[in-house]
Amino acid sequence: MINFSREDLKRLCYSSTFEKGKEYYKQNRISNFFIEDIEDDYSNPCERISANVTGSNGNIYNCMAVLFKEHRNKLRLSSCFCNCDAFAKYEGLCKHSVALLLKYIDLYNENKKTKKV
Repeated sequence: MINFSREDLKRLCYSSTFEKGKEYYKQNRISNFFIEDIEDDYSNPCERISANVTGSNGNIYNCMAVLFKEHRNKLRLSSCFCNCDAFAKYEGLCKHSVALLLKYIDLYNENKKTKKV
């Protein structure tokens, strides 16, 4: 079970940033989407999500998020990174990171529904 949602993401960024990230996701600006199981420095299980996200000016940004697997495989956002200027300059997630995490949430929920059938 994933324990962060679209509502949780909204709390991690400005509302305008969330809306722009949602548009990027809807416009399918995400490429090379990849999920891998990793361990953190303390050998705790995590998932690393990475992708390239195309910005409004056509630049391609590298985004990455790490989700910590808690008890019963619940996931918690542990860290996030994007090489865009806004990620380094402003507080909260950037629109590229929002797009990445929205894709992950929807993919996770889609797979969860498929497993129940």
